[in-house]
Amino acid sequence: MEYQINEHDNTLNIHLSGRLTFRDAAAFDDILHAVRERTVGGVVFDLSSLEFIDSMGMSLIIRAHDAVAPSGNRLAVQGAGGRVREALERAGFGGLISLE
Repeated sequence: MEYQINEHDNTLNIHLSGRLTFRDAAAFDDILHAVRERTVGGVVFDLSSLEFIDSMGMSLIIRAHDAVAPSGNRLAVQGAGGRVREALERAGFGGLISLE
């Protein structure tokens, strides 16, 4: 997994590319740190360049959601396509996190 983090219009945008799997759990800690520091505004994960996600990858995004929730901020996933979107939908992500 590769990632870029930037802020625009009070929203933390996190662009993920490649594959998000169990092997990325340690690297994802940097992303979680940035998410936890949010006190206002939302967080958007852009998955338009993500090619694959496994169950651990999904749980990492849920961890980010759980980190944002206490402050009342919104977390959304956008741009997921193909197999990634299919995996998220099968896992019921739409019931917990906004899939845009």
